Amino acid sequence: MTFHPQGWQDDNAISIDPCPTLVDVTREVLAMDKAYALAIKDNSFESDSFLNANAVPEWIRDWGGPYYFECGTAIAV
Repeated sequence: MTFHPQGWQDDNAISIDPCPTLVDVTREVLAMDKAYALAIKDNSFESDSFLNANAVPEWIRDWGGPYYFECGTAIAV
C-alpha cells in the first residue's frame, strides 16, 4: 500500500513532501475476508483503516493533514 500525505491549499487537498511512502499491510489483508479485502478501493473509508496497521510508521499515524491510501491494485494482485 502507498500512503500519500497531503496538505491544504485553497480548501483543496494537494500532495506534499514527504513523498508517498510504501507500507506493507500483508498481515492485515490476509486476516480479512477475501471478498472484503478485494473490494477495498483507494482513498476510501476501508483503505483508511490501514492507518492502524502494525507496519505503519508512527509519523504516518500522527499525520495531522489530509491523506489517502492507494492499495486496491496491490490487494487484488
